[in-house]
Amino acid sequence: MTMLQHLTEACDTYKYKLNNFLEYTKFDAGITDTLPEPVDIRQLLTGIAEEMRSRAMEKAIRIELTIPDELPRFIMGDEFRIKHIVENLVVNALQFSPLGSYVLVKAERKGSDWSITVQDNGEGMTEEQLESLFVLSPEERGNLRNPTGLGLIVTRYLVEDVLKGKLTIMSRPRVGTQVSVRLPLREAEV
Repeated sequence: MTMLQHLTEACDTYKYKLNNFLEYTKFDAGITDTLPEPVDIRQLLTGIAEEMRSRAMEKAIRIELTIPDELPRFIMGDEFRIKHIVENLVVNALQFSPLGSYVLVKAERKGSDWSITVQDNGEGMTEEQLESLFVLSPEERGNLRNPTGLGLIVTRYLVEDVLKGKLTIMSRPRVGTQVSVRLPLREAEV
């Protein structure tokens, strides 16, 4: 890996952590503003997959992207927030996936909603781990100088409080984890 690749990856990592920290401070302050605009969902998801490929290649992980033709190309949504949600989920999936495995990113229509699912075949979680995913102790909350571990907390806040959707996590130890985000679908007129 070249020096430029190392620097680029370090910048991406700090950008990711900083975005999570900033969203967490908004969450803590009760700010739930959005900027709805037409979002090309195929382009957005393809871009995220491409951005994450270098991180995935370090562990020889394939990123598989599935977007059915019947999903509208343009939806109304907050592009920055949707991108942040999917990036958080893909980063987590890559982090906990074993060498040589895969991460599946799938978009689909579900009735009047649309969903994005990120699935890995990593180490998975127990019921106790799932129950404590969104709990931040007062000590951790007061010590956010190094804002790691905020990804899922921020993701749930963005999905449920800001975009009025639903976040579902299914996981089994040594099998993997599947996180689904379901959001109201409003096709954009472009």
